Amino acid sequence: MSMYSLKSYSSILKESGIKPSFQRVKIMEYLKNNLIHPTVNDIYDALIDEIPSLSKTTVYNTLNLMKEHSLVRVLNIDEVEARYDINVSMHGHFMCKKCGEVKDVPISTAENIFCGMEDYELDTIDVNLVGVCPECRKKEKLN
Repeated sequence: MSMYSLKSYSSILKESGIKPSFQRVKIMEYLKNNLIHPTVNDIYDALIDEIPSLSKTTVYNTLNLMKEHSLVRVLNIDEVEARYDINVSMHGHFMCKKCGEVKDVPISTAENIFCGMEDYELDTIDVNLVGVCPECRKKEKLN
């Protein structure tokens, strides 16, 4: 169970300059409660029964608005479709090419990663790793 309420999601949106419509609040709630780096389709499929008037365009536009206000990050780790991350702190991502799961990966400070770039001002750091996760490797060994 989340420590947030719909009222607090509404407040987060308001504080960020976004009008907190019911659909926007529910999308934020989904992101906060499902740290799976979902796609637009994942969010739409999860919420359509609860919000029959929801469209994929609304989900996409809401995510774009949240991105513009630094509430989500867009991940381009998946070659098929963009994924969204509510965790905007500095971290990387690992995508398993077998099961498709995307997991957060801690990274050290930018200074350690980008040695020799002291004169550059970095706004965004994307660290994307792709390979096979431990669970899928175990399955491969069993077969």
